[in-house]
Amino acid sequence: LWDVLRDNAVEPLQASMRELTSFVDECLFFASILERPKVQCDGDELQGSWSDSGVQEYTSLQPPSDDPIGLVYVHSGPGNIPAREVNVGIVISPEKRRKGYAREAMVLALGWVFDELKFHRAQAAIMDMADKDRALLFFTSIGFSHEGIRRRSIYQSGMDGENGVWKDVTYLAMLDTEWVVRKSLLARGAPSTLWEELFNRHSSEREKLASWEERHGRLQRTASMETIR
Repeated sequence: LWDVLRDNAVEPLQASMRELTSFVDECLFFASILERPKVQCDGDELQGSWSDSGVQEYTSLQPPSDDPIGLVYVHSGPGNIPAREVNVGIVISPEKRRKGYAREAMVLALGWVFDELKFHRAQAAIMDMADKDRALLFFTSIGFSHEGIRRRSIYQSGMDGENGVWKDVTYLAMLDTEWVVRKSLLARGAPSTLWEELFNRHSSEREKLASWEERHGRLQRTASMETIR
């Protein structure tokens, strides 16, 4: 997991030393994600729930496995501190994806960032890689907004330590105010595709531009705002 994170995440690539222990020391928060499986049981257990049929089902939480299924981190460099900004990242084993582990871990980390540390902004930097679209959809699904792309902004070394390539980096972010209203926003439905997120963002930006033009007397607003004269 560390090898995947080290070679595909921006913060580990830019770390002063590309070793796990060194990167952990640079982070505000770094944790392994462990799986705690639920099993069906017949006895008197502490946890129970009612199924749709009205039958009570019991589950037992087993001790977490020793092998991590993922890693999550919160990182803040010298340039981030004045802006009260952190960078976040996560990696999950391929066989454990699409089970909700990444979402649960990231939401817990963001709660710590905004509610406890009172940071102003959390940022996710997604490098151009095979799983880029999956990562973008994950962050937009929990309330992050797409902010832009820095072209060829990070250098990724080759397998031999040489012959590397320059990679684009896509930035997404969540503000503390967005975290506060996150539940109400997600209740309306998170974007199901990257195109939907892009359309929603462009609609918002177009409305802000129209408002700015109207305030400065450069725009004549029609009843439907479908025509600009």
